[in-house]
Formats: sequence, structure tokens, C-alpha cells
Amino acid sequence: MPADPRLAPDPSALTLLLVRHGRTRYNEEHRIQGWVDSEITERGMEGVRATAEWLRDARLQAAYASSSGRTLATAEAIVAHHPHVEVVPHDGLRELHFGVFEAQPEERTADRQQWLEVFRGILDGTHPGFPGGESARTYLDRVHGAFDAILQRHGVGDTVLVVSHGMTLTTALARWGSVPPRALGNASVTVVRVRDDGTPDAVLVGHDPSGLGVVGGEQPTAEAEAARREGADDSP
Repeated sequence: MPADPRLAPDPSALTLLLVRHGRTRYNEEHRIQGWVDSEITERGMEGVRATAEWLRDARLQAAYASSSGRTLATAEAIVAHHPHVEVVPHDGLRELHFGVFEAQPEERTADRQQWLEVFRGILDGTHPGFPGGESARTYLDRVHGAFDAILQRHGVGDTVLVVSHGMTLTTALARWGSVPPRALGNASVTVVRVRDDGTPDAVLVGHDPSGLGVVGGEQPTAEAEAARREGADDSP
């Protein structure tokens, strides 16, 4: 049995192990990284290996990953401990296409306040998308379609690994009513139990097995930051 009970199979639910890819060179350089790719750094692989070790005893029935190189590399490192499982690439799990902003410095897209509005527009499907990229509605439809297909393919008692991207995983969690209080760190693990009636329950969010804190943990998500600001505006 896994050392952490939250990784143990649940006979009354499908267990999803959601993992963000390891930290990449573009993460280090603070560049926009949607469909464009960059290699996982040495420190990033250290985090991935720690996550793979933490998930060693999880009883995986299947593994899916975004078709981006950084997610496939992360997934392959994890399933190295699960030789009976093959990683299935899925285009629907890819990150948002940022169009002309791909590989550009993050500060070129928008300032912090503007990004909060952009993120809200992505989650509610109203953002038109960046020039040359995809609209929020197109993005949400493919991400939700990917997760729906996974849920339809697997049932209660199964444990399924899904390796994807920060915004894509946050989008899925938001749909299930579990917006993370902070940005998901690289190589972090989120555990979601989906009951037979479709009810999801996030029992662990953004756990960093490496303890490196190599992205994410210190940064609130746009939704959490917006809620905090609205609360501050309402206070005396």
C-alpha cells in the first residue's frame, strides 16, 4: 500500500493523480510557455524524480500526458516505476496557446492586474485569446473534453495519472469547484477522487514531494488573488 493513504485506491471512487510538469528553462527565464516547449532543467528533474519516488507505490491503471515534450518527459520518469503502464499522449491536455506571446517574457503580456482579468476570462470562457492563439472557449472545450474522455474510460477503484500544465490543471480543478489557493508548483501532485455519480473531491492540492518549492507554492492563483482583493475592498 502507498505510504500516504491519499494515494491508496478507493473502491468507491476513481482516483486522479494530477501532476504538473517539471520546471523548465522557460520557467526559469520567466517566459510564456504554452504550446512552445523548453527542456526540463537539472533542478526541475530533481523535483520530477522526487515526485516519481513519492508515487512509486501508487497502483496505477493508466497514465495520460499532454503531448508537449516537458509533460511527456515528466510522465515517463514517473511510470518508470510502473512498467506495466504506458503513457498515452493527449493533445487535449496541452496548455493554452498564447499565440504571438509564446516564448516571450511574461511581462510583455500584461501587468499583474490585467492578468487577473485575463485569467478570469479564460476560466469563464469569455477571453477572445491572444493574437495567433486560441480562444478561451476553444481551450476550455478541448481540456474539458480530454478529462471527460478519461473519466468515461476509467471507473471506481482505478488510479490514473494525468501529467499536464499549471493553467490546464487549474482549469480542470476550477470546473470541479476546487480552485487552488496558490499556483500549482512544478512536479506537484494533486489528488482528486471522482465518485460514481461524478462528484469530485480534491483531497490533496499542490503537494511538492521534493520540498524544493521550485515554482508555484508562493504565488497565489489569479482567482485566489482576485477574491483576496475583493475581500479587502469590502473591509472597513
